[in-house]
Amino acid sequence: MIAAMLVFAMSAEEAMRVVVLSAFQLTAAQAHGKPSILSETRQPESEYVEAMDAELPDAALREAMVKPHAPVSLRSVFKVNGQLFTTPQEIESVIGDGTPEERVARFKKRFPFGVLQFSAVGAMPHNRDAFVTYEWLTARVDKHGDFQLRPAEIDLIELAPQAMGWRIIAQHSVALE
Repeated sequence: MIAAMLVFAMSAEEAMRVVVLSAFQLTAAQAHGKPSILSETRQPESEYVEAMDAELPDAALREAMVKPHAPVSLRSVFKVNGQLFTTPQEIESVIGDGTPEERVARFKKRFPFGVLQFSAVGAMPHNRDAFVTYEWLTARVDKHGDFQLRPAEIDLIELAPQAMGWRIIAQHSVALE
């Protein structure tokens, strides 16, 4: 039992490594710069997952995406020199108080390419594959004049086990702005 748990933990860490590196490279190319990475996993909010219903018609999968998981530190998973990790507390301190425009300006100054927020590794509901979601967080002033820190995009990456780790078998992406 302990050996099986250790294998799963090592396997989940390798799955996260594959996804974080792939998502980081893809987003860096889209943003023309390196986004920061939230240092621990968080599950996406259901409203953003439900926005993927046309891309992901499987309701069981969307439900699995928002299933609560304990946060996992990404610092041990993704070790790249010079990589910018951030914390929820740092984001809050950067945003601080002030007008919505001032808050957006401070966020964009500190995080010019946004922040990537990853979920914990989840199990696909109908097979032995796994998935990880990530959200590309940006700041903006909404149509009511309020400050918003929300995903501009949400992605689901499907992974299949192979002899030496994991491989990406599909990626689903939905722009939310």
